[in-house]
Amino acid sequence: IEGTIADANVVNEAFASFQPDHVVHAAASYKDPDDWVEDTRTNVQGTVNVVDAAKAANLGRFIYFQTALCYGGQPLEQPITLEHPIRPESSYAISKTAGEQYIALSGLEFLSFRLANAYGPRNISGPLPTFYQRLSTGKKCFVMNTRRDFIYVDDLVDVVLKALDGAGSSGYYHVSSGSDFAIKELYDETVQAMELDD
Repeated sequence: IEGTIADANVVNEAFASFQPDHVVHAAASYKDPDDWVEDTRTNVQGTVNVVDAAKAANLGRFIYFQTALCYGGQPLEQPITLEHPIRPESSYAISKTAGEQYIALSGLEFLSFRLANAYGPRNISGPLPTFYQRLSTGKKCFVMNTRRDFIYVDDLVDVVLKALDGAGSSGYYHVSSGSDFAIKELYDETVQAMELDD
């Protein structure tokens, strides 16, 4: 179905048509950091629409893709634990965190996956695709002095399938590799792989 979760009619029609047993909520708005309206429309109102439809359908599990940016751009601890304070700093992270909180408030059996950067075939978001796109079109790159963890998309799918089969209990989870990389290192490797001058 093509549409937006911000449209409750689209969501309700999808639930009525497919009659799902579980929901894996991976929809998000993240492309424009200054488009707060779209972030709020999709990540908050859209999530509420999906939650309402899930409650009405009396679904089983509700799996949510949250961002590890809910902890802020410069985490207070490494590795990050689930006890780390929630400190979203961008429109994307704020709106995704609001969505997560509405899900927790809903009474649904939910698993919120606080994701590291997912990567793999056809990936168009995250540091590497962004560096490649900007460098290949002659644009400047902003490189933060931070470290990020990554998860390969196949590993993420394995986690989701286990959760759909009943693994884990309701609550919050980190889904990552457990290793982090400096964003500056990734930038330097991209420049080297593209045979560009820094």
